[in-house]
Amino acid sequence: MDRPPFEQELEAETGRIRRLHALLATELAAATAQARGMLAAPTGGELSAR
Repeated sequence: MDRPPFEQELEAETGRIRRLHALLATELAAATAQARGMLAAPTGGELSAR
């Protein structure tokens, strides 16, 4: 027996939300890594301070 249309739509929407969440988590991880890399990189002032 088929499930009611509401349950089918709920399942489809849940899948879309999970895919968006995974995409956002990936984007956040990349942005965090980039920001940490910028913070760890020496600046011009540090290089010329010798």
